[in-house]
Amino acid sequence: MLRHTRALCVCLLLWLTILADRSVPGVTATTPEAAALELRREECGEAMTRCLSLDGGMEEDCEDCVEQCTQLARSAEPGPGIDEDVADDYARTARATVRRCQEELDDIRMSSTSNAFAAGVSFGSA
Repeated sequence: MLRHTRALCVCLLLWLTILADRSVPGVTATTPEAAALELRREECGEAMTRCLSLDGGMEEDCEDCVEQCTQLARSAEPGPGIDEDVADDYARTARATVRRCQEELDDIRMSSTSNAFAAGVSFGSA
């Protein structure tokens, strides 16, 4: 229960950040670079939401979150239409999201390993 509450808080905070940043001075989506960065940020946020859903994310969702947000962290560089501070903020947020999705992925994998072990033990004892 605590894990899901924490996941919900992380989701809400990231989405609030994303919504607040939509009109942030420093990102001008008129350049192809800025538009690509915005698209990566949206993909990262959507993948994070799927991974950290209240129903419990699927392994594929968390893998997608790690991949999408890693790409965002790598591509968040200052350039045409993107201020340095904004790029740094995007990269920092993306790295934090990668860590959180990786933790969730590790939990999912550990849980499935534990369940498989328990099933094997109960089958073996029968």
